[in-house]
Amino acid sequence: MTAFVRRISRRSVWDRLTLALAAVVLLLVVLTFRAYGVTWDEDCQNWYGNLVLTHYLWLFGAGPAPRWQDLFQYADMYNYGALFDLTAAVVNKFSPLGMFETRHLLNGLVGILGLAGAWKLGRRLGGPRAGFCAALLLVLTPNYYGQMFNNPKDIPFAVGTIWATYYLVRVVPFLPRPPRLLVIKLGVAIGLAMAVRVGGLLLLCYLGLMLCL
Repeated sequence: MTAFVRRISRRSVWDRLTLALAAVVLLLVVLTFRAYGVTWDEDCQNWYGNLVLTHYLWLFGAGPAPRWQDLFQYADMYNYGALFDLTAAVVNKFSPLGMFETRHLLNGLVGILGLAGAWKLGRRLGGPRAGFCAALLLVLTPNYYGQMFNNPKDIPFAVGTIWATYYLVRVVPFLPRPPRLLVIKLGVAIGLAMAVRVGGLLLLCYLGLMLCL
């Protein structure tokens, strides 16, 4: 604990302000996640997450065979990645909260990861002050904060995209031979974005364009 305090004290005042901002947002998420209602998409996405979980349980020999027509013909959900919905379905098996309350809390925590990504990217490009401003302006954007609790498509996709963009920026100075760990982190971030929306493929295009330049 003492080492952590020392490390924080050595950081820029802007970094300390960002840490305080993250603590405030985390507190707000924990205090208010129950106040959000269920949106149009959430019910079908919750069912889709359970269908995907049934599939994986069967795949690993821990459950009955799923009905394939349900999995691949349920609304249009097969067009989307099921990363968040599958995660929520797993967490709901153990959560003491209600089904949608659990999803809202999980969605809010994912949104905070997006704030961290905005801070990291801003800090990388413009220093600690730019990082703080990026995180602050994002959390003050109603379309982000308001949907941070019950938009299980756009918020997780935005989070995956911001982290992938951060690692793309990190990779540039090391080209043409970036460190293996950095390449793995970039691949994981792009993969997570693609596991929510197929639009994550654009990140591979950005990577190709960056390599060409």
